[in-house]
Amino acid sequence: MIRKLCIGGIGGVLCLLWGPSGFGLEPFAPRGELRIVDTSPLNWLSIALNVFERLIEIDIDGNLDPGLATGWRWIDDRTLEVTLRQSVVFHNGEAFDAETVRLNWEAYAGLRQPQMMGEFMNFKPGSRLEVVDPSTVRFRFPEPDGAALVKLGRLHMANRQFHEEHGWGEQQWGMLNKAGPWGTGPYRLMDGFSSSQKRSDRIVLEASRQYWAAKQSPRPQRLVFDNTLSRQEALQSINTAEGPVDLVSELRPVEAMSVAQSSFAEQATKRAALVTVFGQLNMRKAGSPWRDVRLRQAINLAVNRQELLGDIKGHGVIIPALAPEGAFGYDAAVTPYPFDPDKARQILQEAGYPDALMLELIAPEELQTQAISISMMLEQVGFTVDLQVLDAGAFQRQTRLKDVDHPPEQRTWDVALRSALDHLNFPPFLLYHDFALDGPSDWVGEEPELRRLYEEILRTVDREQQERLIRQMERHAHEQASFLYLYNPAQLYAVNKAVTFVLHATTLLPLVETSVTDAHWSVRKISGQEGASETRSAQADWNNAEQVALGEKVYVSFCAGCHGANLEGQPDWQKRLPLGNFPAPPHDETGHTWHHPDQWLFDIVKDGGQRFAPPRYRSAMPAYRDMLTDEEIWAVLAFIKSRWPSSIRAEQARVDARGQ
Repeated sequence: MIRKLCIGGIGGVLCLLWGPSGFGLEPFAPRGELRIVDTSPLNWLSIALNVFERLIEIDIDGNLDPGLATGWRWIDDRTLEVTLRQSVVFHNGEAFDAETVRLNWEAYAGLRQPQMMGEFMNFKPGSRLEVVDPSTVRFRFPEPDGAALVKLGRLHMANRQFHEEHGWGEQQWGMLNKAGPWGTGPYRLMDGFSSSQKRSDRIVLEASRQYWAAKQSPRPQRLVFDNTLSRQEALQSINTAEGPVDLVSELRPVEAMSVAQSSFAEQATKRAALVTVFGQLNMRKAGSPWRDVRLRQAINLAVNRQELLGDIKGHGVIIPALAPEGAFGYDAAVTPYPFDPDKARQILQEAGYPDALMLELIAPEELQTQAISISMMLEQVGFTVDLQVLDAGAFQRQTRLKDVDHPPEQRTWDVALRSALDHLNFPPFLLYHDFALDGPSDWVGEEPELRRLYEEILRTVDREQQERLIRQMERHAHEQASFLYLYNPAQLYAVNKAVTFVLHATTLLPLVETSVTDAHWSVRKISGQEGASETRSAQADWNNAEQVALGEKVYVSFCAGCHGANLEGQPDWQKRLPLGNFPAPPHDETGHTWHHPDQWLFDIVKDGGQRFAPPRYRSAMPAYRDMLTDEEIWAVLAFIKSRWPSSIRAEQARVDARGQ
C-alpha cells in the first residue's frame, strides 16, 4: 500500500509518499501556459537550458550548482571525479548514467569546435573520460584545466536517440533544429527549432512528467515562444490585453516606462545580472592615440557615470572594470573612475592635445541614449565627437574582427559602446578573452600582464585562487584603463501580473521555477471547463478531410516525438524499461489503439495515462487538457484512424459501438 502525508506551510505544501519502495517527494503538478517573446540572440540557449541538463549547472545567482552530477572533487590537479545523479531518465525513457556521459563526451571531443563561443570551450587534446562505475566518472586532463567546471556547465547531455538520429555539428552544441524527446530537463521540445541564425515562428515546450527534480518540478505546463512579434509589438500586447503575451525580455529603460501604466503587466528587474556596458578603445587602428594610457585615463575621467545612470532611469550600478557587480572575481575594493573633467582636460594637454581630439564614437541602436549622453560629456572636456548609431548588423561588421571588410588597422572608429553578457560567470572567457586576448572582438592588441594572469587562472583548479587572480586581472585592467568602464545594467522584463517570474543572473530563461497564479488566464480557462457537462463531440471522423488535416498537424507537434512519424511507436514497445514503465506504443494497426472506444482514447489523451494506470505504475503519458482543446484531441484521433486499413477501422467501430 502507498501512503501519503502532506504538510502545509507558508512556503507551500510538501507531500511525502511511502510504501514498499520507501519515501519520495511528490512533484507539484504543472499547470497553465506561458507565452513568451524573447528577442535575445541567445534564445537558442534558453531553449536548450529548459530541454537539456548538464552535470554542473549555473544557478539563479550565477554560482556553480549540482545538476546531473550530485557532486565533484579534484583528486589531483589533473583528475576530476564526478558523482552522477541516479534514477534520472530522458524524455524517451532512456536511463541517464555514466555511459550517457561517455557518449556525449566522445561526441563533443569529436568536433573541432563544438561551442559557438569559441575553441576556448574545448577540452585539451589528450583529455579523456574514465567510467568508474554506472554513477561515477573521472575526467583526466593532460595538464590542469582551471575552466573544466565551466566547460561542463555548457556540456548539454542528450540521449542516444538524439545522437543516432541528429547529433550536433560544428559550433552547434545546444542548438535544437528538430523537436523530440532528447533531454532530461523540465521541458520537452514539442514543436519548432532555435539556432543562432534562425528560429521557427513558434517554439512549444511541454512539461516533462518524468523530470527527476520533484522539489522544483516544472510549473507552467506549456511554454510557447512566439517569434512572430517584434519586441515593440509584444510590449504593446502585454500592456493592453491578457493572454497573447505573458513575458517580454530584453526591454530598454525607455520601453519599461510604459509597463508602469498597464493594468495587465508589471516590470520585473534583475539588478545583479551578469552584463557589462563599456566602451572599446580601438588600439589596432593605424596611428591609434589610444595606445597612450594617459588618453585612456582621460576618457574615463571625462564621463559622469552617475548622470549616465540617471539618463537610463537608474537601472544600473557603476563598476570599476569589466566584471559586473557580484560576478565571480568582482573586486569591490577597486574604486570606479571618478568624474573629473578638469583632470581629463589636463591629461589631454599633457598628452599633446591642447585644443581638441577628433573622436569617432559608434554604438548599436540599443545604446543610443547612452551614446548621446557620453558624446556630450566628452565634448565638454576637449574631444570633438562624430557619433554614429548603427543597426546590429552594421555594428558587428565594424567590431567583430572576422566580419570587418578591411584590415583592422583601417577601421577608423575610436570608441565602440557595447553591452556584453557573461552567461558563464567566468570573466576570463566571455569578457577578457573576447575583448582583449585574441577573441573575436579584441581591439586591445597585445597586453602581456593580462595574458599572464589569464594563463595562470587556467592553470589552477582552486576556485579561491582563481578568484584572487581574476581580481588581479580586474585591478590591472582598471589601472591601464584598457576600456571605457561604465556600468553593470539591470535587466528589465514585462511580465503578466498573474505570473510569478524567477529571474536569473545570466538573463537567460530557464523557466522551471516560474509559475502562474490562480488568476492567470490559462488557469481560469481550464477551471471554467471543469464541471461542465461532458458532451460527446462529433467524434473522430476519419472521413472528414478538414478534421484529419488539423489532427495531422497536432500529431506532428505533440505526438510524433514518442509515437513515431508514421504511428509506429518506439522499438520493443511491449518490453519494460529499467524504471518499470513501457515505451510509447504504436498507433497503427500493429498496436492496441484500435482495441478501445473513441471516448476512452479521448479521455486518456486529455487526462493522461496515469488515470488509467494500475497501482504503482508510473505512466509517461502526460495529460493534454492544458495544451489541446477538445476539438484538437478529436482531430488527432481522426487522423490516427485515417491511417488504419478499412478492416481495422471497421473492427474499432464495433468496439466503439459497444463502449457507448
